Amino acid sequence: MTETRIEELTTDTHWDAAVPILGQLWEEKSPAEIRSWRQEEEYRLFGLFEDDDPVAVAGVSIQRVLHHVRHAWVHDFVVGEGFQREGYGEALLAHVESWARERECEYVALALVDGNDSAGKFYREQGMERWGDVIEKPLQGEDGPVEERGPEESGGRGLRDDEE
Repeated sequence: MTETRIEELTTDTHWDAAVPILGQLWEEKSPAEIRSWRQEEEYRLFGLFEDDDPVAVAGVSIQRVLHHVRHAWVHDFVVGEGFQREGYGEALLAHVESWARERECEYVALALVDGNDSAGKFYREQGMERWGDVIEKPLQGEDGPVEERGPEESGGRGLRDDEE
């Protein structure tokens, strides 16, 4: 019988297992760069496990932007290839919502890449509503465009979400 559980990923072993799943969303990022996100103080990574293998991950932090109230911002939400449309995304998002409520957040929010209609449909089915748009501009620095530099130089990574 398959056992599923959700837990915060806090060990190197769990992070190493989660990197390939995150890499499905962040194809342009190296495994080393993805692992470096663990050093971001407010970033929390949750994994949904089937037996001992992670099949979905959600990277979250608590913010006070957009709505100008306390909310959980979902930086990364990925259900691994081969595990989508089996209820894992719904279970993981419900866990993120519960985690956010325990921390007195008023919302769960995320950015969605334009054209990702299947993810948009999934989030609407989970009761999420479109609030606005994320508008961004790449910044030029002395060392070239920010997106070509590593996270330690650019102050982090972009805010994008994909996959159910």
